[in-house]
This record gives sequence, structure tokens and C-alpha cells, in this order.
Amino acid sequence: MLHQRRNFGGCLVGVACGLTAALVLTACGSEKPASDPGAGPVTTRDVAGVGTVLADRSGRTLYFTDSDRAGEIKCTADCLSLWIPARAPGDSVDGGPVADLGVVARPEGTKQLAYQDKPLYTFTLDSSDKPASGHNASDSFGGMDFTWHAVVVTGAGQTPPKDDGNGSGGGGY
Repeated sequence: MLHQRRNFGGCLVGVACGLTAALVLTACGSEKPASDPGAGPVTTRDVAGVGTVLADRSGRTLYFTDSDRAGEIKCTADCLSLWIPARAPGDSVDGGPVADLGVVARPEGTKQLAYQDKPLYTFTLDSSDKPASGHNASDSFGGMDFTWHAVVVTGAGQTPPKDDGNGSGGGGY
């Protein structure tokens, strides 16, 4: 399956983009999760053309980037204007029916949800019409390139591989 790559890094220069992103994020918050909302900090939802993805409690698709690993979070500063860390409720988390859900520490000390040790984010440009618009997107912040993926638990997409302990992340994506 061919996925179109998009570059969102250039969006940071305009105030209008920031206002649009805030409005879109507000609209996304009204979506309802596809599964039992009492089961943990994440849920799943079906996204046409992508599969069943992890979502936060508000139903927003959760993403990981190839650049981040537990202990090496690269999405900081300007990156955070488009990619919002999925905040963890504490130092540990009960993933409910979602195995491999955990918590990582961000550089500034906050706690972030992680799936298979990959920090999770929501994307400010997702909308009810395009709930996974950041899937397979590429952008650049601070001279670092990022490729983003929705966390697909079933379907055509890909999930992060388990880290093999040598820092390679297991490769394959």
C-alpha cells in the first residue's frame, strides 16, 4: 500500500496555522472512543484505510516517531507545536486491555505514555474527517527529520517493533 508523505514542518512559521491547529484540536476532543472508556488511559478506534489504532481517552489517534526511543526523546521545542505528548497519569500505567503500554520520562521531567517503549503523541492537525492525517507523515524540526506512524494494533498499518536492547529499535520500518 502506498502512503503519501507530507511535510508539516513549514507550518510553524504562521500564526494562522497555530490558530487553525488549536481549532482542529478542540474539534477532535469531541470524538468518542470506539471501545470501553473505563478500561485504561488508551482505547482503540477504527480508522478507514489505516486499521484499528490506539487512541487517547478523547478518541484522538496516538502516534510514534521513528526518531524517539525510551530515554532518547527527540520531539522537543518546535516539534511540540504539532505533536502533543500523550501525558501519563503517573509513574506507571495500567494499560487495561492494551499490552506493552508504559510510561517514559520527557526531558523536562513530565511523564508520557509509551507503547513498546516508543513515546506516544497526538497530532494537532487531525480532525473528525481525517482522524489519522499524521500517519506516515514526515517533517523536520531543529534539523532533525521525523517520520510518524499511527499505532496500528490491527490492519494495514505498522506498529513499532520491540527494542532489541542495542538501540536499533529492531528496525523494519
